[in-house]
Amino acid sequence: MQPLTRNFTLALFLLVSLPLIAVPKVKKADNKAAESRVSSKRPFSKRTVLRLVQKKIGKHQKKQERKNRARAKDNPDKLATFALILGISAYLLVLAKAVGFFAFFVAIAAVIAGIRALKRGGNKFRAILGIVLGGVFFSLIIIGFVIAFSNASGG
Repeated sequence: MQPLTRNFTLALFLLVSLPLIAVPKVKKADNKAAESRVSSKRPFSKRTVLRLVQKKIGKHQKKQERKNRARAKDNPDKLATFALILGISAYLLVLAKAVGFFAFFVAIAAVIAGIRALKRGGNKFRAILGIVLGGVFFSLIIIGFVIAFSNASGG
């Protein structure tokens, strides 16, 4: 029983004393206050140049943030899924007589979207499937046109 109480006493001592021993948090210096102290010691021309450089850096950082937000919105996985949907919809559009003509353009769009998704690092399976479906449909349409025009001109 004695070793158990000794361990318990040591653990209690450590729990109580560690927060007291820990290094106190240092307050972060206010950036503007630090700038004013440093810049007040510099000549006027250097302070002016420093302010201009700081403005340019701020503008550049804002511009980079906007670009990063735009890149986050442009998800290559969504583009790969879109390529797959276009590839499938090309086959479905042929079944509808009124909009069957647009299937040709949808197949081309599926191939283009799939290639762009692969270049941007999207889901490879969906992108390749969109390219294959669009490409096969595109080639079937070309073969169909060739057969139709050869029968029309030959017979």
